Amino acid sequence: MLESMKADRALIAEKEAKIIDLETRISILRKSITIAQLEKQVVLARLDSYKYPVLTLPNEIVSEIFVHFIPPYPNPPPPSGVLSPTTLTHICRHWREIALTTPALWRSINAADRFGRHTPQELAALATLWLDRSAGCRVSISATEPSPIFAALISHRSRLEHLELDAIRTWPLEVLEGPMPRLRNLLLRTPFLLPHISSTPITIQDVPLLRTLTLPISTAAPHPILPWAQLTSLTFGEVHPNDCGVILQKTPDLLNLSCFLSLRQDLPTQSIPATDIPLLRLKSLVLETDRAPEENFFQSFLVPALESLEVQEDIMAGPDSDRDAIDSLDAFIANSDCKLKTLRITEASMPWSSYRKVFPSIPEIVLDEHLFG
Repeated sequence: MLESMKADRALIAEKEAKIIDLETRISILRKSITIAQLEKQVVLARLDSYKYPVLTLPNEIVSEIFVHFIPPYPNPPPPSGVLSPTTLTHICRHWREIALTTPALWRSINAADRFGRHTPQELAALATLWLDRSAGCRVSISATEPSPIFAALISHRSRLEHLELDAIRTWPLEVLEGPMPRLRNLLLRTPFLLPHISSTPITIQDVPLLRTLTLPISTAAPHPILPWAQLTSLTFGEVHPNDCGVILQKTPDLLNLSCFLSLRQDLPTQSIPATDIPLLRLKSLVLETDRAPEENFFQSFLVPALESLEVQEDIMAGPDSDRDAIDSLDAFIANSDCKLKTLRITEASMPWSSYRKVFPSIPEIVLDEHLFG
């Protein structure tokens, strides 16, 4: 019996040693499995980086790429669809976080739905959402008549840099008449022939940075009260020559001017004496008309720095002048002593060769849509 017990104890010791050995091997195997799994994850991550290299870019770089996905500011992207910045929030959670924390993606808002794809309430909600996402950025807003957007415009007026109001007949004046300290570009496509301002001029002041202005047709009310003297670019959608002359006397720093001159009978006008209109810094001038105005309007410009002139041919001579358009243009250039680089004649009846013969020093002459040089 003693021998049997001794044998059993030896067997137990052997089994215990074997168990310890197996457990040691299992522990080593587990560690090997863990190491292999970690190495596998490293390889998988490396493979993912080969397959999706954009995921390895820093967030700042991805954000900059996103900004180049939309049109250059201040041009607005569409409020919805594949070209909208909202598309970037639908790719993956990581990209969504980056897009929502990139204010520059949301600073240009197109709330002018000319195709009726969104209700006014939807556009107003979208504008409010985008304005919130744009954080402290200066913003650009293009809007039509939906009144729900008024509150967003007014509450964020301190950040407005570019503002376009189109085809609107019910805008409350407070949208325009409050301070807009960062506004640089204002485009109004709405006629000022509105009943509620027929006796009072619209007043836009407290806009110290405003430099570019586009106005619609002449107003039945007195001329808008604007900081004319600080403007460098001015466009009239439709204006009587007299009204144009009255305003241009107040804009000495203009660099660019575009006017559509109209002699419509229903356009009220203010009288202006025949006098020079000195625009000594003007570089670019565009003149169009629905009917040729009196000759002295074209000749009244004094523009010694002018480099680019686009003019409708019958504006130059006027309907009652014995001087043809080329002679009138020659006198205009001589009077201002300007050195034109580009001349474009619209609705031309005279051949290009006639202009080139008289103006050989102008590098580029354009007739209608055809370029000659």
